[in-house]
Amino acid sequence: MHSGALWPNKNETYNLIVVGPKKNINFNLVWGSYEPLDSNMINFKNKLIEKGYKLRWRQLPEGHSWGLWRANIDRFLIYFSPNEAVLRKE
Repeated sequence: MHSGALWPNKNETYNLIVVGPKKNINFNLVWGSYEPLDSNMINFKNKLIEKGYKLRWRQLPEGHSWGLWRANIDRFLIYFSPNEAVLRKE
């Protein structure tokens, strides 16, 4: 999730994940600390951890921009690759 918009339709996406029963979903989140939705993403990340979701997340000193997302797309592809352990460089 790149700088996720969780509030449309009266927080429909947020509620499906956080309020509803746990689903079989792995999450990879990235957002910038200079975005207006910074506190929303922190809250969402914390709720995912509380519910026991598998996730990786990064909060970076960036804004809501293509540059932030472009610089992190490789991490998303590696995280969701069936060969993640082989591809990971971290």
